[in-house]
Amino acid sequence: TIMATDILFPEWKVWSQFLQQTTGGLIMDALEHSHPIQVKVHHARSVLEIFDAISYKKGSAVIRMLQAYLGDDIFQVAGDVTKIDILKVTHKLRNGRPRTEAN
Repeated sequence: TIMATDILFPEWKVWSQFLQQTTGGLIMDALEHSHPIQVKVHHARSVLEIFDAISYKKGSAVIRMLQAYLGDDIFQVAGDVTKIDILKVTHKLRNGRPRTEAN
């Protein structure tokens, strides 16, 4: 919805608002008690404990970084993949070559 809002109302500068909202998650992620974005859930009752501000804010920041890195067109295609493997997606969609440090 942020992408659509940005296209329809660029004067709202929603990406600046997004950055302000996600920064808190990245700050919490730097703390000692942080956890990965992807966590196995063994029991449904643990979902509320696992999915906290770090999960949502850091997760959305990482997704935005992937979109910026891959570009909108490739990101849209990658969004349809159930398990995103960035190297495979970039290999298939960026001139048939995997990205390296040099390119």
